[in-house]
Amino acid sequence: MKTLLVISVLLAFTLLGHAQIWKVPEGHETRWTSFENPTGAKGTAAQVNKGAKGSAFGRIMAGDSCVLKYGSSVELCGGTHIPATGMIGSLRVIGESSIAAGVRRIEAVTAEGAEQFVYAQQDLIRELRALMNHMPNLAQAMKKSIEENAEMKKQIEDYIREKSMRLKEEIVAKASESNGIKVMQFVGKANADAMKNVAFQIKAETTDSFVFVAGIIDDNKCTLMLMLSDDLVKEGLHAGKIVKEAAKHIQGGGGGQPHFATAGGKNMEGLSIAVGAVKEAVGVQ
Repeated sequence: MKTLLVISVLLAFTLLGHAQIWKVPEGHETRWTSFENPTGAKGTAAQVNKGAKGSAFGRIMAGDSCVLKYGSSVELCGGTHIPATGMIGSLRVIGESSIAAGVRRIEAVTAEGAEQFVYAQQDLIRELRALMNHMPNLAQAMKKSIEENAEMKKQIEDYIREKSMRLKEEIVAKASESNGIKVMQFVGKANADAMKNVAFQIKAETTDSFVFVAGIIDDNKCTLMLMLSDDLVKEGLHAGKIVKEAAKHIQGGGGGQPHFATAGGKNMEGLSIAVGAVKEAVGVQ
């Protein structure tokens, strides 16, 4: 804010030249004046602005211009909207943004708006303190909570990754072969995201023709998943179309890419039938 005030003061003196500057103590009415242009021309603000070189206004203002001084701040304004400075009351800056190259907009609230802003901030802090069990150092408590949450999230991700690895090994170990295609499947309770990781791990590690189909039960929801090897896709198989058709058995819908697709449904009893329909569409048993 100090920088902004300095810029405002310099700008005001540059534009005013030999202008008469009015000091307006708090609570006193604002005053309007005409002033002398740095070029020597005299007249109203509108006339001076029109004739001045390098005008900062970019437009012609109607009527006289208001020059205010309070403390160390000197301001030139073309349209003060209050009759007295005391009506401004408190001022709280609530944001800033860029509106053009080298130009920033400062947003603030004043008077009753500033009071309401402070009350809202106080209410928010009170709610946060309650969430943090009224810890004396709120900032430190929130920082610790965020760090603990990040650590816990990392542990969960590591657990899911490890579980996915074990599950993938079990699925691959139980694989069968049908019509020259390696067939891997899973039907049961599992995390859908973890099973997706399993599908892509299988694709990355398997060079032969393969199909991986899974019927997943996760939190009272069921998911049908299909991964195809690239050579099967080149032969014309499309995982998205196959899954979309088979999803009717689980009263759901879905689709996806030629090599990978999923569908969600609500009929868990039809999950095994849907898996069978996928295998039949691929041409394996």
